[in-house]
Amino acid sequence: MLGWVSIETDAATQTCAAWITALCRATQHHQIPELHHSDQPGVLIVNRVDDALLEKLPYYAEQASYRLILVYAHTNLTLEQQLHLIAAGVSRLFCWQDTHSLLQAVLGQLQRWAQIDRILNARAIREQIIGQSPAWLKVLRNTVEIGRYSNANVLLLGEPGTGKELIARLLHTVDQREHKQDLVVLDCTTVVPELAGSEFFGHEKGAFTNAIRTREGMFEQAAGGTLFLDEVGELPAFLQASLLRVIQEKAYKKVGGDRWHNLDFRLVSATNRDLESAQQQGTFRQDFFHRIASYIIRLPPLRMRKDDIPLLLDKFLQEELSEQAPTVDPTVIHALQAHDFPGNVRELRQLVRAMCGRYNGYGALSINDIPRDYLHKIGTAYFADYEESFHQPVLTALHHGMDLKTLKEYVADIARTLTLQEEHGNMAKAAERLGITVRSLQQFRAKWTT
Repeated sequence: MLGWVSIETDAATQTCAAWITALCRATQHHQIPELHHSDQPGVLIVNRVDDALLEKLPYYAEQASYRLILVYAHTNLTLEQQLHLIAAGVSRLFCWQDTHSLLQAVLGQLQRWAQIDRILNARAIREQIIGQSPAWLKVLRNTVEIGRYSNANVLLLGEPGTGKELIARLLHTVDQREHKQDLVVLDCTTVVPELAGSEFFGHEKGAFTNAIRTREGMFEQAAGGTLFLDEVGELPAFLQASLLRVIQEKAYKKVGGDRWHNLDFRLVSATNRDLESAQQQGTFRQDFFHRIASYIIRLPPLRMRKDDIPLLLDKFLQEELSEQAPTVDPTVIHALQAHDFPGNVRELRQLVRAMCGRYNGYGALSINDIPRDYLHKIGTAYFADYEESFHQPVLTALHHGMDLKTLKEYVADIARTLTLQEEHGNMAKAAERLGITVRSLQQFRAKWTT
């Protein structure tokens, strides 16, 4: 390996060129330095591609915030080798044959990444799109690159509640089309088959009974901007065929009309369905899939970006309680991060709303403000993660002759004692947390104080 350089995205072009040129001229082999996370792109220059490099690439990709350029020296790589490098985390591959053209290619990519970061750091976007986890940043950067530099159609895939409409709005926001209108959104589950033509294409006055005036369809409303088809996997097959033809020909007629209208919008579609299986089953047309999926963006579930939960929690608290938003006890963060949130960000938002309803306005938001049914689910998941840590103490107690009844009573006594300590002797709060009556807690305390 010839070397590594981590590039500040806002560094001057001349400085980047000087760094890379100096690195390219290096003749000694040396160890690549251990790096700390810098959230900056990296350029890795190697004189050969081997198994040792493939082993280290995931580490370097992580250090470069998954924006890693690999420059390989004076050799052609097979397709298989290139695919292995990309799978290991390389973002861009360049062959070092001519230094001048290499510099142009590398610097061009770095400048594009710098512009993407500037867009994402704009206040209007930062206030709406919350999250700094690697998985989420990767999606955001990919979204901005597609939205800014391409007009192609995009398919968003992800579980319910992962933020597909948020990403659709980001694509629309960064699109540079002139005179674009607001994002046009259509939930495909609400489309009535008999009225679908009018919904999409619009209709002329008198086209059918009750067509008392000319109506704009979704295509016309989205002209110059973006049409977002949510739950596109629910479209019936006959409607997929109609839309396919329109997308192919980039023109349509209104229902009852004879004049052609040109299509001029980006189509963004979204679904939580497995469209590959749907194609195999014949419920989703393969040709339609390829028309709507020039790019595919896969959104990570919240369980894959738990580092973002504190940021999302703060955002939702501000929305619910405005200036009265409280501080948050660390145990609340730990509890929420122990839950997998099958409903994703939407579920977290609803939970925060419920917590705000329980919050009495004094002190920090605490574990007491989490609804009891959620505490049960969170506790089950939390203790499942630490189940093995209980094995040895339980075995030790059993080996010393403690029977199951005594063991359960012993653990229950510890739980009562610790909860009373945490609640500073407040019987009502301790009993509520433990899910028992105040009377039983008083009896427990009396047993140990008499």
